[in-house]
Amino acid sequence: MEPFKNRYNQASIAELSKALESSTKNFDAARFLDLALRQLHTLEMKERVNQITEALHAALDSSYQVSLEALVAVIKSSTNPEGLTGFILWPIANYIEVYGRNSRHLSFQGIFLVTKQFTGEFAIRPFIEDDPEDTMKTLLEWSLDPCEHVRRLSSEGARPNLPWGKKVRWLNQNPDRLIAILERLRHDSSLYVRKSVANHLNDISRIDPSLLIKTLRAWDKDPGIHGLWIKRHALRSLLKQGHCDALSLMGFASETQISIHDLNLSSHQVPIGGELELSFALKNEGSQAANLMVDYIIGFRKANGSLSDKVFKLKTVQLKANTLVRIRKKISLKPVTTRTLYAGIHEVKIQVNGKVKAQVDFLLTGSQSSKD
Repeated sequence: MEPFKNRYNQASIAELSKALESSTKNFDAARFLDLALRQLHTLEMKERVNQITEALHAALDSSYQVSLEALVAVIKSSTNPEGLTGFILWPIANYIEVYGRNSRHLSFQGIFLVTKQFTGEFAIRPFIEDDPEDTMKTLLEWSLDPCEHVRRLSSEGARPNLPWGKKVRWLNQNPDRLIAILERLRHDSSLYVRKSVANHLNDISRIDPSLLIKTLRAWDKDPGIHGLWIKRHALRSLLKQGHCDALSLMGFASETQISIHDLNLSSHQVPIGGELELSFALKNEGSQAANLMVDYIIGFRKANGSLSDKVFKLKTVQLKANTLVRIRKKISLKPVTTRTLYAGIHEVKIQVNGKVKAQVDFLLTGSQSSKD
């Protein structure tokens, strides 16, 4: 799969330049292309976005208002069906984020238009930082917009821990102020919007777990057809931690009479890039059926020799009294971009309803090549 950064290439940048030449006379295309394409191949994705943004600013010899009008004019719309869409609009959103903070409501109009064809979730965050009350009022209005992309923005743009997004202290200090937007969106017909609601709630769980639990308990009185899905995804971090209230909300008891038998790995030594098969039996020793959430945890070795646990979902099962179920799972130990693998002893733990029940170790050998 080609890296996302390659979406910003000579062809896409030339397309943006051509569109701007058609939308305004105050655009120096030659200067823009010269600045935007400089050493482009050496830059990562956000660096490319920033460079294109700076090139736009240099090539648009006008006031912010006039420049913004030219920029939004190139976006695909009912009046411009051949306009631009997708990732090439990120530099326009970034332009608003960088240069539009002194023209709030004009910038809001630009973010609104960009969002319909890409996203303004990053661009809105400096405005929350500057004036949270005014910006939250706008986001609350957008939560009722007919366009699903705009509705999603009202949640995604205000997430306390938005990936790649600017950290906004006010959001982390006032998570209770975010619930009103999520309340409007929790029954949304769009999965795209509901995913944002669930991710937003999961962010809140890391700041104020009691607020999340209180909110979901209230929503349980009117769950709608999507309530269980949102609750499960919103609670995922707390469930992995074995949070008692989170387990209870999902119908799992924090205390169980579960035992683990025949815990085994297909090999206790495996090279980086290899694979293991985990197998074990789960037995309900109790006198009543039990709802079980079964996870496995890998204790990955870090560069300093310590272990860092990563929880992986395995299975949910209702196990009748005094019965047993066997579980198998293949575990890939191929390098991934988010984790560097180091040789040494690693741990595999079995967790049931948030509590570790058994553990087995294995030796990871070899080294991760630089190209990985």
